[in-house]
Parts: sequence; C-alpha cells; structure tokens
Amino acid sequence: MENHNLNGGLTNVVKGIGIAITVSLVCVLIFSAIVKFCMLSSTVIRAVNQFFKIISVFLGCFFAVKPNKGLVKGIAVGLIYTLLIHLIFCLLSSHAYFTATLFWDLVMATVCGGVFGAIAVNKSKE
Repeated sequence: MENHNLNGGLTNVVKGIGIAITVSLVCVLIFSAIVKFCMLSSTVIRAVNQFFKIISVFLGCFFAVKPNKGLVKGIAVGLIYTLLIHLIFCLLSSHAYFTATLFWDLVMATVCGGVFGAIAVNKSKE
C-alpha cells in the first residue's frame, strides 16, 4: 500500500514538472516574439521571465499536486522544474552559467512550490 502511494506521489510530481515546463516554454516562445518586435529593457524582460517561472510553478502545482502532501510535492515541483528549465535553456543557448541568479531562482521556486502545493491540496479538499 505504501509503495502505491509513493508511485502516485511521484507521478503527481512528474506531471507537475511537465506542466510547469510546458507552460514556461510556451510563455517564453510567445514573449520572445513580442520582444523581437518591441524595444523592451532588460529589466522588463527579467521581470516578465520571473513572472513566467512563478506562474509555471503555480500551474504545475495546481493541476498535479493532489490529494495530499502538497507542501512536499510542491517543493519538489519547484526545485526540479527550476533545475530542468535552467538545463534546457543552457542547452538552447549553448553555454552553461551558474550564478547567484540561479541560486535565488531555486530558492524562489522552492518556496513558491511549497506554498502553491499546500494551497492546491487544501483547495481540493473544499
């Protein structure tokens, strides 16, 4: 019985990560088309990218982190999503970078994932 719960929890986390990555990639593709035609400052681009990350983690948690252990699953979704999306963009840009920004992205996504996961589980109980 415990193994079934573990597999179900892992499936929820993987589903949440997949949703978050998909949302993030779609948002970035759409936004890159907008950036191509509009003169936006790098500050605006960074802020919008942070917003996309938060929305991606939120949607990943909201649609996948149920019916229990929302905090733990949300943390896992946020952390693994951030590592994978960073890896994807490093591969697309042909160079790896590890800066303080990555560290703060990990912190932000982990905290947001935990909060969003807890909210998603409690919302589903209503």
